[in-house]
Amino acid sequence: MNYSIASLMKNEIIKLYRKKKILICVIVAVIASIWLIVSGIGNNIENDRFQLKNAQGDLSKAASVEEKKSLEDAVSGLKKSIAQYELSVNAPMKEVKENYNKQIMDLNSEKEKSSNHYKTLIIDSNINFIKYLDENNLRPTNEIQLDSNGRMKNAIGVFSILAIIITLIIASDMVSSEFASGTIKVLITRPVSRFKIILSKFIISTVICSLFVLTAEIIVYLLTGLIKGFATLNYPEKVYPVLGDSNISPMIPEWKLFIYSFILQVLFIACLSAFFIMMSSLIKNNLYIAVLSVFIIAVGFSFRIFEGLKFCSGLLFTGYFDCINIVNRKMQMDSGASYVSVGEAIIVLVLYTAAFLFVSKRKIEARDVEVTAA
Repeated sequence: MNYSIASLMKNEIIKLYRKKKILICVIVAVIASIWLIVSGIGNNIENDRFQLKNAQGDLSKAASVEEKKSLEDAVSGLKKSIAQYELSVNAPMKEVKENYNKQIMDLNSEKEKSSNHYKTLIIDSNINFIKYLDENNLRPTNEIQLDSNGRMKNAIGVFSILAIIITLIIASDMVSSEFASGTIKVLITRPVSRFKIILSKFIISTVICSLFVLTAEIIVYLLTGLIKGFATLNYPEKVYPVLGDSNISPMIPEWKLFIYSFILQVLFIACLSAFFIMMSSLIKNNLYIAVLSVFIIAVGFSFRIFEGLKFCSGLLFTGYFDCINIVNRKMQMDSGASYVSVGEAIIVLVLYTAAFLFVSKRKIEARDVEVTAA
């Protein structure tokens, strides 16, 4: 009997279903989606006004200099947030345009005082962004009441992290469990390619995890839009300039930001699937696989935290979980890894995925010998 990829994939789905892994991932995705939707509904202007009133009352009673400074910062931040909300929701369009003109004047004044070329490029990008809003009669966004686009950005950020957990649940024991249960002995006696075995596990893990993540994000977007109203997907997204470049970075519409982010997210999930399958091929104990995998990913994330390592974050696959900020280049600006782009991210993730799958294939071939000898 010749085992096809389709038949092997069907077997993988059956095994996942029997282990209730899909149910666990559904629960994780549902809880995260509900939290994102409910937190979006709960954010309102009255809550911020109440917090401002309390902060102002506490400020008048502040005893120490440190406490006073902290409360002054809180009051200032809340006032700015409320003013931005009023401007984006309640202010007449004439007032919004006047505010745009004031912002442009302030930015031009800041630009004249700046001697830093990169900072000047960022200021020019901000000016272009505000001019675009002004010319197209678009209101600014606000942080108090995120619209459907803002909630989608939050969902992509949250599920980019949860993708690691979901993929760990699905893929971390896909190979090791075959050896632990003895089913690998059946497979190696059949005319089935070892590459097909690995590939079927990889495809199922990537497809299922991607479906969980993308479906949850789209549901959050749709439900938030139905509750609060949909924002235009043509709303511009600022793209940060490339360090050392002399050109102002162009803006992109948010629909393009989301599509690029989805592509990177799926590729990141594919890379995670290949990584966990490789770990499952190398290590027999499922607990050790989970602990070591999490440790390796945590070490990779540390490159985004420590100042001296930030520039190298683009060299590791763990540096590509932040899809939104890779597309708008905020990640590159914060880390200094200016060599990172959407195209470079795709190449790096594909290369890592191929390398992980190659190691998995070689290891399962080596373990064939062990099983046969036993």
